[in-house]
Amino acid sequence: MRGDFETADALRDQLKEIGVTLNDRTRKWVVIGTSGHPYSPLDGHLTAALSADARTVIEKLIEERFVAKNEKRFAEADRIQDRLRSKGVEVDDVELRWRFNAANVLE
Repeated sequence: MRGDFETADALRDQLKEIGVTLNDRTRKWVVIGTSGHPYSPLDGHLTAALSADARTVIEKLIEERFVAKNEKRFAEADRIQDRLRSKGVEVDDVELRWRFNAANVLE
């Protein structure tokens, strides 16, 4: 707030090392888990029924989308979102949750 950008950048880098990502524009922060993104599954009977392999693919796509959004590569993030939707996955960016619905899987 005092214009000491060097210190602010150093603090941001330290936080990133322990898994905290800051968004200066929205003034929000999130903790990045071992999955590489802050999103957690909304476990219900459908999401819980996913195979471990399917869940791994979904988690990887969510991570790629999260990174693309943070790097302001929005067209790529949108393409990944489309891939997730084709697999029946909806991502909630407000609640930082994702859910699977087999009825939404595209052929």
